[in-house]
Amino acid sequence: KDATDQKTKELRGVAYSALGWSLVRENRVAPGLTELRVATTLLKDDPPDLAEALFRQGYAAAKLNRASEAIQALTRASEIDSPYQKPAREMLAKIRGAR
Repeated sequence: KDATDQKTKELRGVAYSALGWSLVRENRVAPGLTELRVATTLLKDDPPDLAEALFRQGYAAAKLNRASEAIQALTRASEIDSPYQKPAREMLAKIRGAR
């Protein structure tokens, strides 16, 4: 049962991440950010999907000029070994450079 519960939680997290990202891409950034925050909570035990959701959260937060939230999410994403590690580090450098 625990493994099934965990898998369900991860699938829900991936769904929230996809929904949040599609909202961000439709330029509905604030509602998208809300969904991405839920995703990162659900995906805390799933590093590859968590890294993606954190990167997306950081991107959305940066678009809304919420630099501290963006930095926090992107820092976490940059610490996870995933395809999002390098882009997270690059976006972090841009945000820090703009401050």
